[in-house]
Amino acid sequence: MGDGIYGLDLDGRITFLNPSAEHILGHPRGALLGRVAHDAFHGPQDDGSAYPWTGCYVTEAIQHGLVSSAEEDTYIRADGSTFPVEITASPLLDEDRISGAVVVFRDVTQRHEVDRMKNEFLSVVSHELRTPLTSIRGSLGLISSGALVELTPQAERMVSIAVESSDRLTRLINDILDIERIQSGKLPMNLVPQDAAELLRASAVEMGGLADSAGVRLELVERSGRVLADRDRIVQTLTNLVGNAVKFSAAGGTVRLESFVEGKNVTFAVHDDGRGIPPDKLEAVFDPFQQVDSSDARQKGGTGLGLAISRGIVERHGGQIWAESELGTGTTVRFTLPRVRDLDRIDEGAPADAPVILVCDDDPSTVMGFSGILAKHGYRPEGVSTGAEAVERATLGRPAAVVLDMVMPGTSGAEVIAQLKSDRRTENIPVVVVSGTTAATEPSAAAAADNWLVKPVSEELLVVAVEAALDDRRREASVLIVEDDEDLARVLVALLSRHGLNVVHVSTVAEAVRLGTELQPRVIVLDLDLPDGLGTEAIDELRRRDELRHAAVVVYTATDMVSDMDGEPLADLSQDGPDGTVYLTKARVAPWELENHVLRLMDVMDERAGSSMGEHSEGATHVGA
Repeated sequence: MGDGIYGLDLDGRITFLNPSAEHILGHPRGALLGRVAHDAFHGPQDDGSAYPWTGCYVTEAIQHGLVSSAEEDTYIRADGSTFPVEITASPLLDEDRISGAVVVFRDVTQRHEVDRMKNEFLSVVSHELRTPLTSIRGSLGLISSGALVELTPQAERMVSIAVESSDRLTRLINDILDIERIQSGKLPMNLVPQDAAELLRASAVEMGGLADSAGVRLELVERSGRVLADRDRIVQTLTNLVGNAVKFSAAGGTVRLESFVEGKNVTFAVHDDGRGIPPDKLEAVFDPFQQVDSSDARQKGGTGLGLAISRGIVERHGGQIWAESELGTGTTVRFTLPRVRDLDRIDEGAPADAPVILVCDDDPSTVMGFSGILAKHGYRPEGVSTGAEAVERATLGRPAAVVLDMVMPGTSGAEVIAQLKSDRRTENIPVVVVSGTTAATEPSAAAAADNWLVKPVSEELLVVAVEAALDDRRREASVLIVEDDEDLARVLVALLSRHGLNVVHVSTVAEAVRLGTELQPRVIVLDLDLPDGLGTEAIDELRRRDELRHAAVVVYTATDMVSDMDGEPLADLSQDGPDGTVYLTKARVAPWELENHVLRLMDVMDERAGSSMGEHSEGATHVGA
């Protein structure tokens, strides 16, 4: 085999190498046997430090039995030179027992060189060709305008041909750069709510000149819906589709543009009455440099990249694009984009009780995109771009969940997770990882995360992962508010719900007993004066159920003092009571201060949940009445 292969025992020592491995690494036969592969030829990290054992594909295979495929690494030859490799690592199993690992590696120096040359070529195309083309086009414009010299009819025709050809070459360069950015995932996106009608209008205005010169009428039909999109990219997509429709329409024809709401999406459509597309070409026309007829490029112009670029843009938005056609009748190209419902417009703010989701990614467009999706589904997103900011905001704001990228400058995603889980204030906040790396690369972080998604992530997958993480937290983090003032209760529910807590409000003793038994809350916020009795009556009844003996209680009342059954006053209501119950006076403690007390008690109850009930029975919180 041309690929290198080596085997390892449970200590990571080399047990065998094939001749290709020894040749590629530059070592004489047998020289590497018995040495630790990690130390012998594993290249350092970009900053020069040793590659860590944690997260290494060899460690994953030996300790966890995980298979790593198509991972890239750097190896060191015997002469000290380094080279890039692509590896596949698998555990060696002996009757279901791991006895070591086998690694296959391939020298990808040539592939990297090709990538480097391609990047250099694109850089040349971007700058060295665009700059002179701009000068050429400007010069031709001056000449054709007659500002410099009066042209003969024949000269005007020649200049017109030159202008059209330079414009076509400019479009080709732009299309090549766009298709490369799409394929590499580097096409920037700024996703914000957009009115579909405005996107259609903008594309119609931009393509109006082309349509007029071809004798084709542009007609805007139904225009409904609001989408989460990058305006410039979607207008680019629509102009590509309209341009094709105009080119293949006869003079006097009509191209119709429309959009309409379908479920969670808005569907855009561009119709023409042209010659149509054969059934076997309906899918192929979306491939790069593909056209219905090989003569179209000469007769109609175009690069054959427009539909490929349109597909890439639409799919980056989480949508789909396709063509419907009948020969001799016409063609309709449709695409979908995620819908932003009127009640969930991001720029109008989420509901007051919407759970706060902290989104952390070093790519601002990713933060914007994820935030838009989450706001669309009823959450209140907050974006940060560094791990340090994520830890600070999570500690101070206590969000309902964190959506986190793993690869960031400075503090990495793994370090953020470790810090969150080591702090009592943030250890129970769910973390949903959305990263370009797989969970196998960060086993400890994966174990601590609630969900792990690999980019690119669809809207549905992101929302499902966040909802699942919140559902797990809500089941364990319930708050019962017993309050007969409806306005105050709404404020308290909004304040606490944004932390991902399951908050239930009741206004009577009877409801408190019934729902308290079903909900089994961790914390009870209690008003004493209720329409059908004292709040303490509800607590007494709930305390008789063993599963509620350790629920924390926050008495939040308008009275400055309360008394036990013997008439002896308890502590001032703004202080913690002697039995662990928190007593707060409404006139002295604002709702957001109550919020902090509840969150602190949730932390205490989470700590107690990890211990046996017997260890804390003497310190159980209760209200004497």
